Amino acid sequence: IYTVIFSIGLLISIGVVVFAKPVNLDSSFIAIAFYWFMWNVFIILVSQVLGLIRMVSRYKLFDVILYIMFAVMFLTVPIIFIPSEKPSILMHILMLNPLFYLVSGIEEAVIIGINSLGNLPYHVYFLVWIGIAGLLLYIFRPHIAYEKFRMTRNRSIHLKNTADPEKVKSTNITN
Repeated sequence: IYTVIFSIGLLISIGVVVFAKPVNLDSSFIAIAFYWFMWNVFIILVSQVLGLIRMVSRYKLFDVILYIMFAVMFLTVPIIFIPSEKPSILMHILMLNPLFYLVSGIEEAVIIGINSLGNLPYHVYFLVWIGIAGLLLYIFRPHIAYEKFRMTRNRSIHLKNTADPEKVKSTNITN
């Protein structure tokens, strides 16, 4: 549900920017729709992968690493700074961030228009990121389902036997 709320909020904010900007700039609704769709796919896949990893992770270190990673990803998008026109090695390093692709794509779709869809290698790079997230989701889902089943089965055995304390003592729950 949060993804739907975020998606609608993103679409409304893009619409406000498109209609409130000066007339001399060109916007492409096709490019905006393309990048909006990519945002939704990215958010859905990343939230599912991180949720599945979080379910099996028993370490607090994972949370710390996740927060640091999101802070770095947020600070390296072209919202905080304005990228230079000349390509540099720093810009190519920053372009490795998948959020950079999405933010700069929506930015260019609103300002430049249909020409923002012209960087084909960068689209392929982002689709590789999406493919990796989909592959992780495909790999982790059966493992997580097994872990949830095992945890639920152990918990239900314990709950069934709570009425009779002798059964609880005699039940050996092993991994």
